[in-house]
Amino acid sequence: MKYEAVPATDEGEEGKVSGHTPEPCPRYMYSRELLATTSLLIVLLVLSNLGWIWVALSRPSTSTHHLSNFPTIDMTHTTFYQDTPFNGEDEEKHHADELWKGLFPSGNGQVSISNTEASANKLPDSISDPDDGDKVMYVLAGYHNLHCLTILRSAFFHYHVHGKEMSPWPHVVHCLDQIRQTLMCNFDMTFVPMTGPKEFKDGHEHVCKDYWQIHNWTSTYRSAYAPGDDDLDH
Repeated sequence: MKYEAVPATDEGEEGKVSGHTPEPCPRYMYSRELLATTSLLIVLLVLSNLGWIWVALSRPSTSTHHLSNFPTIDMTHTTFYQDTPFNGEDEEKHHADELWKGLFPSGNGQVSISNTEASANKLPDSISDPDDGDKVMYVLAGYHNLHCLTILRSAFFHYHVHGKEMSPWPHVVHCLDQIRQTLMCNFDMTFVPMTGPKEFKDGHEHVCKDYWQIHNWTSTYRSAYAPGDDDLDH
């Protein structure tokens, strides 16, 4: 029996015989392109994350000090109301006045810190405590802001009742700007629900520092030399 070569019918074999290199299958081309694109995206994602980490580490700490005797202030959920006893007018104003004064701790926010701790925490230079040469005195900024708010309140009530200014106008303007700066620095991102175009739902919660923890600490470490209660009205 005589055997003869079978003619090549497979495209791959035909290509080998003719010397023609077959085109790669499109499926494999797409796979290589997808792999390259995915690899590039992964590299970019890693670089992006590293960039964000670097930015976060480069930011100054939100804590301004680490005094050994300063407590960790808890964050609390505080409900805001539109009408509170602090709004008292007419016959209720005397009670409201007492509530406002009660916001200030003993010493009205002025504290004494040892020179050692002030230096270790890189606190700015301040005046020496006249009763203790080893300490320097500071006032917590929040109490300065509350003081400004009481000034505005007193000025507005005095004008409302007597039709004339009580506090010097530059002091009133200073207090307004002090509160503006503080509100911008500590901007509250709470989403307050609304009941109408210009109406806000009463009784919404905010996350706040525990004010009375700060109040108690400030009273404990008050400086002996501090403004009196009467000075808060001027």
